[in-house]
Amino acid sequence: MENKKFDLFFTLLRLKSYLVSLLDSPDDSPEELVYTAEFLERKFPSVKDDVLKLLQDNDIFTDATIAFDETIHIKFKEIVEAKFNSFELGKILDELSIKSESSGSRSVKIEIWQKERSEKLNKILGLLYQLAKNWIIHKDLENKIDDYSILENEELLRPEEEKKLLEFGTSGAASFEIISEQSKKYIELLIDYYFNYGGDIPLNDFVLYLEKVRNMLDNRYKALFKKYGLDMDNT
Repeated sequence: MENKKFDLFFTLLRLKSYLVSLLDSPDDSPEELVYTAEFLERKFPSVKDDVLKLLQDNDIFTDATIAFDETIHIKFKEIVEAKFNSFELGKILDELSIKSESSGSRSVKIEIWQKERSEKLNKILGLLYQLAKNWIIHKDLENKIDDYSILENEELLRPEEEKKLLEFGTSGAASFEIISEQSKKYIELLIDYYFNYGGDIPLNDFVLYLEKVRNMLDNRYKALFKKYGLDMDNT
């Protein structure tokens, strides 16, 4: 069984590598699994139809999705695990002769639960990827602001450079807003995932920690206001 899992995963990784080498951008890619089908026909004809169906059953309908999704290898791993876990479950049920309607219903519920869990996890991974990209963009903005600020301190900024410095500052503020909103969304998704998929104890500890963070932040603001004579307790 482990060899079959590895073979399927290896086939999917080979497919990803092939499509990456073939396609230049999502815009120039077919809107179907055209090159995927050709690759499987040439390299793995015996499993072509099964793999195509497996991809489509997991909402992968285009070559571009495979080639340009940075997290597709994680999706592949989940697809393989789900396929063989489902196989093992069916095998156990057969061995125990549990073929009643209730067991079939239970199997369907398990598959639905696995799919929902996988979809939620993919959302978390996708959001983290976007968050990382936006931090990189923000870092670049701050570096540019620093470069122009040095010139401003030395009174070497030309008018057009002053305009750019202002634009970068505005963009940096907007970048903070985007990162903050994405971070809030990540925390919401994390809480939902922990709550629904067995992370109850870590979730409770996490929420308690957030309360400590809030208190810590309040204290830092109070210290900052006091430092600059803005202590609200003395007004």
